[in-house]
Amino acid sequence: MKRLFFMKAKPIFIFNLKKFQRNIMLCCCFGLILLCLTITAPQVQAPNMGENISAAQLQTLSEVLYLDLNQATLEELMLLDGIGEKKAQAIITYRQTHGNFTSIEEVKNVSGIGDKTYETIKEYIFVK
Repeated sequence: MKRLFFMKAKPIFIFNLKKFQRNIMLCCCFGLILLCLTITAPQVQAPNMGENISAAQLQTLSEVLYLDLNQATLEELMLLDGIGEKKAQAIITYRQTHGNFTSIEEVKNVSGIGDKTYETIKEYIFVK
């Protein structure tokens, strides 16, 4: 005698619980990873006025610092890339003898600061 095999009808919507659980676990894992990254990310905090600043803090500040050429101190000017103590002092001396800077391009008139140095620092300076 022959056996007759009938195809079973497939349901239209198949809910696979194992895949669903795996996807939920993956989402949770990625969420935890993002949470850990935001908690452990370094944070920059500006020091209070008059507080001593370590060399590491100065380096961190130089990455996010914008300086007003008419207000900046010697130490603050030295944070700019390519500006050492002599150039920073020259900026202050120029400011004292010629008055406040009227534009950031005027810093090129300071002895020791040429086009190359100006191109390096122009994004980090401003004049009020």
